[in-house]
Amino acid sequence: MLPIVRFPRIVEQQATWFDTVFTTDEQRKHFREYVTGLIVGHEATVTAINQLFLGHNDQSSLNKFATLSEWDENALNRQRVRLELERLFRRPISAEAGRLIIDDTLAHHTKCKMDALAYLWDHAEQQYAWGLDVVTSYYVNRSDQFPVDFRLWYQFQAKKEMALLHQTSQALNQASNLAAYRQQLARLIAFHVREQLYRTKTSLAAELVQGAAQLEIPFGVVLFDSWFLHNRHYRSLI
Repeated sequence: MLPIVRFPRIVEQQATWFDTVFTTDEQRKHFREYVTGLIVGHEATVTAINQLFLGHNDQSSLNKFATLSEWDENALNRQRVRLELERLFRRPISAEAGRLIIDDTLAHHTKCKMDALAYLWDHAEQQYAWGLDVVTSYYVNRSDQFPVDFRLWYQFQAKKEMALLHQTSQALNQASNLAAYRQQLARLIAFHVREQLYRTKTSLAAELVQGAAQLEIPFGVVLFDSWFLHNRHYRSLI
């Protein structure tokens, strides 16, 4: 594959819509590189995208842009939705025909220390697998459609973790030294933090619907699987 010497025309035309999200020209350049790589590249990794360009630098620059640079990814997504809405409103449309679709998807992954990665039950394959559980919102209005937003679901197995805390507390009786008490205190703090931050998929879905309404996306119906209304999920919203 020949190296890329300039950004595709469609990237140059559309990327200016997002320039206000970034604070430096270097960030705007990396944004164009990343989008170009997603369009024309064969692998959606930072290293593979970086290697597509003629005279590229080390991949660490693009990696820092994606992971460490201070720009607002939520603001970027809002701009993207506004761009979609501008295209949508070029012709008369009916909000009654608009559908906001809420769903959750298990994105498989290899076991690693990635944030929110968990060993989850895959209903499609009827087995457990490592992956990310993503709750998404998607908009459809007749022939027009586009993704709106997403939320990562973090697993929190309260009963299992409480049992582990009870087990480690009992073990303190046999190893009652300062290091053991410090380790147990760290476990208790971590448990409390995860317990406070835990959100059900139903609460994440409700947040996505509210967000779509705040963006003034024209929809009259919300579609979702019936299990989103399961009592144990719904109670978290009351």
